[in-house]
Amino acid sequence: MKVNYIQAKDFLCGLGYDVKPSLERINWLLRELDVSLAAKVVHVAGTNGKGSVCSFIHAGLSKQKIKAGVYTSPPVLDYLERFKTGDKTITEGEFTKLFNEIRGCLDNLPAALGAPSCFEFETALALLWFMRQKVEVLVLEAGLGGRWDATNVFPKTISVITNVGVDHANYLGSTLEDIAREKAGIIKHEATCFTCAQDPGLAVIRQAASERNARLLEYGVDFESRLIDSDFTGSHIHLETVEGEHDGLYLRQLGLSQHLNACVAACVLEWMGVSCQAIWGGFSEVTLPCRFEVICEDPHLVLDGAHNLDAIQNLLSDVKHYFSGKPEVIYGCFNDKPYDKIVPLLEATSSKLTLTSVDHRRSVSAERLAEYARNPHVVPNLSDALESPPKKDTLITGSLYLTGQAHNLLRNKR
Repeated sequence: MKVNYIQAKDFLCGLGYDVKPSLERINWLLRELDVSLAAKVVHVAGTNGKGSVCSFIHAGLSKQKIKAGVYTSPPVLDYLERFKTGDKTITEGEFTKLFNEIRGCLDNLPAALGAPSCFEFETALALLWFMRQKVEVLVLEAGLGGRWDATNVFPKTISVITNVGVDHANYLGSTLEDIAREKAGIIKHEATCFTCAQDPGLAVIRQAASERNARLLEYGVDFESRLIDSDFTGSHIHLETVEGEHDGLYLRQLGLSQHLNACVAACVLEWMGVSCQAIWGGFSEVTLPCRFEVICEDPHLVLDGAHNLDAIQNLLSDVKHYFSGKPEVIYGCFNDKPYDKIVPLLEATSSKLTLTSVDHRRSVSAERLAEYARNPHVVPNLSDALESPPKKDTLITGSLYLTGQAHNLLRNKR
């Protein structure tokens, strides 16, 4: 029986998000659906910065008039934003039609494989859509790790590993070496990989590249970048890529570390033969929701989906740079994050810390977060925390889900 869009999403939620370390189910689905892409594939993994790198690469390809698809996760403002070709996002009708087609295949799924996860189903749907859209290049963001991720199904790709930090330790391992080993699983035999990772994770990535006879290009060795200046209007950066130097390039996207993401994306695009004009034209137009996104000014209200310790530490550097004083901070997160370490850091950086919860089954309660603060303001419901317009500079952070919800709540208030 065919279902509508809402029923399709409900079905996917019912599949769950448990990580099942195997590529057998996704490969079975792709064979059953006869998915075969002629597109070049850029596969991006890493603890932080994946979404930014994918967006920069997709923007450069689109500016070059190359038909490029991009698949990202998680959704921030809208579920379907994850499936894009150029400026086009998959429609509810297209999504539902493909969903019903794939669901019909599940009757033939061998019981020994077990049911696919939600992400495996979504990835199969994305690849089927991209094939039918006849994309020339496909940019894939790994959902979790790399080695067993459902996006890791192409034998020949350009790989990017942005960095290696601790996140999802219950799935990827608790040491940087273990996590790097999972992410290095996307490096393909005799292919090319770009990375901004540092030791000790870098040593693991180097070993994996050597074992697969892959060419590894490293930040600080083969390419590098620096920030020239940055304020709320944007940034100017200097890049030294594999192909040459570029000075005074403009990024509209804010964040002191975005020059790293732009640099590795530029190197990938140059490697693919994209012109400098297309690269910088595309990059100058990139703005990402909930990545140091300025919602309003005077006072400033900023959304940033920093969700792990490394991302929070980078965010605190941004706060000190962009804000003239300590902002008020609203924070909520999921239960697998090191909130015991993050809450004290945010309290020390804020003039007022409001703790709230995410409208999600994995959320930590605001009351639980308050156990790690000295003088918190506890507002369990995010909409209540946003009831009044901010009178001082304010930062909302802790999760892309939280900031996405905040974005939509604030948009509805305008």
